[in-house]
Amino acid sequence: MGPVVRTVTFNTGFDDHYLVDGVTWGGVEKARAFHSQPSGKGVFVARRVAQCGAPAHAYYLIGQREQAEHVAGVEASGVVVHSVPVPGRTRHNLTLLTPGRVAAHMVSPGYELDSPEAPEELLSAVIADADPGDVVTLNGSVPAVVAPEALAEAVHALLAKGARVISDNQGPYLAATVGTGGLAAVKPNDEEVLALSALGPAEGIGAALALLAGHGVGIPIVTLGADGVAFLDDGAEWRGGCRVDDPVLSVGAGDAFMGGLALGVLEGRPARDAVAWASACAAAHVAGVDDAGFLAAATAAESGFAVRPA
Repeated sequence: MGPVVRTVTFNTGFDDHYLVDGVTWGGVEKARAFHSQPSGKGVFVARRVAQCGAPAHAYYLIGQREQAEHVAGVEASGVVVHSVPVPGRTRHNLTLLTPGRVAAHMVSPGYELDSPEAPEELLSAVIADADPGDVVTLNGSVPAVVAPEALAEAVHALLAKGARVISDNQGPYLAATVGTGGLAAVKPNDEEVLALSALGPAEGIGAALALLAGHGVGIPIVTLGADGVAFLDDGAEWRGGCRVDDPVLSVGAGDAFMGGLALGVLEGRPARDAVAWASACAAAHVAGVDDAGFLAAATAAESGFAVRPA
């Protein structure tokens, strides 16, 4: 088997979706439909990679009581799971959907860990499994018991094994991973990127992209929400994106983008092509297509990728 995508997630859960006609605060409404699915930023990334036909492995922490249910749900999507149980219940996030759009999305608190033992076991597992050419994505929030320096050490260990690493972390953990000087790509949004001020000037999109490039990031990206992304290609700054005429689901768009980006890096695509495919994956997600139609929708969206100089 050739290189694969391996995702790492420290906070997982279940996303509970309720379809309702409307919300009357203080009232009682009937749900038209209900669906619950295993969640976690890296879990979603791995699912999107698998839906695009590439091998995906998801490494994550999971509440011991819900481990079997969560793992079974993720494996059913074609993802290979490597889970580490932790004490406490797994969180449930609430998404209220009205016909045609998301009305609200509420995220519950993540795991509260007293020891770094489980996160260290998780990182040790992905380091042990990583092979040359693999793409490893570090996704979402990191428990406070894990020092930023420990995450940076894990990046160094992965690079030493020949893996390509993409960070989608925040705060000091983002700065720590970028500071390793070896990331294949990174995609903070225009607020998260301010955490990089610990490494140098990061105010303004151009300065942030230059800072990322100066620290060795192969594909420096700053996401801009509905305005698409800013990225560097051969040292030049560009803006790009895929238009979605009827957006349905914004929650999880960043994870779909990350899945496309991971696949672009796995396939060795040039920066612009990798960003185009990542943007197309995000567009397919925002359009609200089902999992079975995701690849076809992303392929169609890629043809509409528009790019211009900054």
